[in-house]
Amino acid sequence: MKQFKSLALIATVGLSIAACSAQKSIAPEAIVAVSKPQTTTPTLSPWERRQLKMGAMQSWDMTGRAALKFNGDGWTFGLNWLQKNKQQYVLQIKNPITGTVLAQLEQSPGKAVLKAQGKVHQGADAERLLEDQMRVKMPVNGMPYWVRGVMAPQYALGKVKLDAAGRPTQITQEGWVIDYSQYQDGDFAALPGKVNISRQQDKVNVRILAKKWQVR
Repeated sequence: MKQFKSLALIATVGLSIAACSAQKSIAPEAIVAVSKPQTTTPTLSPWERRQLKMGAMQSWDMTGRAALKFNGDGWTFGLNWLQKNKQQYVLQIKNPITGTVLAQLEQSPGKAVLKAQGKVHQGADAERLLEDQMRVKMPVNGMPYWVRGVMAPQYALGKVKLDAAGRPTQITQEGWVIDYSQYQDGDFAALPGKVNISRQQDKVNVRILAKKWQVR
C-alpha cells in the first residue's frame, strides 16, 4: 500500500514539475509576441488621397456644356464624355440647343476615330486627329484627368495649388493651365463643377461646365 502511495506521490510531483516546465517554455514566446514592433500606416494628405481615389476611378460619364476659343474663333456646344476605362473614351460634341450629336471622337489604344459631317476619319491620336480634321485644338489627351481635378500621368509632373480641403484650384502641366472655380461639394474627392483649360502659346481656351457626373 505504501508503494502505491509512493508511486502516486512521485506521479503527482512529476506532473507538477512538467506543468511548471511547460509554463516556463511558453512564457518567453508570449513576451516576444507582445514586444514585437507595431507597424503604422503613414497619414496621407487630402491631395494624395484624392489622387489615389481618382486613379481607382476607371469608368465614368460627364455631361455638360463647353465653350472653346481657338485663334480668335469661338464655339459653344454640349459635351458628353464617356470614359470606358483608362485607355478608352467616347467624346460627343452636341448642338447646345437641340442636343444633336455634331461630332463624335473615340480613342482606344493606338486608334482614334472621328465621326463628323457624315464622314469618318481615323488616326492614332485623338487630339491630333481632331486638330487635323476640324481645325481646332482641344487638349483631349489630358482632359480625362484634368476635368476630374488631378494630374495627367502621361505628362511630366506639374504644379498644383490647393484649397483648404486639398482640392486643386489650379494645375499647371505640359504648358496647360487648368483652373477650378467650383466643386460639387466640400469633400476632398469632390468632382469639379467648373473647369477652365488654357494654353497661351496656342491661343486656346476651353471652359467646361459639368452638369452631371456618373461614376460606374
